Amino acid sequence: MGEGIGLVNSITDYVSGLDGSAMQIPYMPAWGISIIAIGLLWLCLWQKKWRLWGILPILLGIISPVFNDYPDVIVTKKADVIALKVSENRDYIILPRSRGGRFDKSMLHTKLAFLTSNYEKQIIKHIYNGKKSLCKLKKADCNNFSLKCDDMSCIYKRNSQSVAITKFLKSLNRDCKEHDIVISSDYMKKEYCKSPKLVIHRRDLWSNNSYAIWLKEEGISYKTHPEQKIRLWD
Repeated sequence: MGEGIGLVNSITDYVSGLDGSAMQIPYMPAWGISIIAIGLLWLCLWQKKWRLWGILPILLGIISPVFNDYPDVIVTKKADVIALKVSENRDYIILPRSRGGRFDKSMLHTKLAFLTSNYEKQIIKHIYNGKKSLCKLKKADCNNFSLKCDDMSCIYKRNSQSVAITKFLKSLNRDCKEHDIVISSDYMKKEYCKSPKLVIHRRDLWSNNSYAIWLKEEGISYKTHPEQKIRLWD
């Protein structure tokens, strides 16, 4: 019996190590779950042929993650985790701002279904330190997405909108004049930063919990969730 269990374990280890043996799937929106439930009820409650029509909403619910409008920028409560979209294929990078936020990083990887290899993490670290360009990442679309960092801040551009992610308050004077959105993990007085369309600092993050931001050609939109126990990706 022990040999049989060992053989099964060997087979599972081999299969799980094959390319494509597992894949991550992004989160399903609430409407997708709802129509799957409706389809299942229709399929189970009716007895005649029209019960098969319940398969259609089930299939639509299964593919509902395709219709998600994924944000371009995600900022967690303490701004220790900031995720930036770098392609239309739902590829993100997480800026290495601190060693904290491990749970939030894990949840973002799971909910948005993107992977970051150790090699890519090293490249992202060099990008954040201003030593390499975003184009060094194979998954990045450098024609539509831009990220440049220096010692003071990182500038992310998308659809003619620009976001300044400050590293030090010394960069605020420059960033507030030149960019549409300014994000800082420190406290600051907004009267000194009036030019941007949106300013996010520590007090805003503590009040609104987290931010999801969309950068469109027609303008900027964002969503927050003041409930402290609820994250935007839950």
